[in-house]
Amino acid sequence: MGEWADVSSRWKSLKMQIVRKLHRCPFCAYSSVYQNNLTKHVRTHTGEKPFVCALCPFRTSQNSSLKRHMINIHGQVEDVPAQEGFPEFTLHP
Repeated sequence: MGEWADVSSRWKSLKMQIVRKLHRCPFCAYSSVYQNNLTKHVRTHTGEKPFVCALCPFRTSQNSSLKRHMINIHGQVEDVPAQEGFPEFTLHP
């Protein structure tokens, strides 16, 4: 029984470490182990759209959405990864 108590104690300690490392949303009950996921989630509350199209007024909260927009709307494929607010793309024939 002593061995199982030790395993149980270690498991509880591990769970507490995981809980402490969760990144929590200040607006709702959402939490994530990854800071990046929380950043994207918080933008749903704040309305922040830091990724801007250089060719039209389109703005978005996620880099992947800007990349998709550039390909689908402007027919462009990026050569340089887009940075927040400073996308760089070149046209490919």
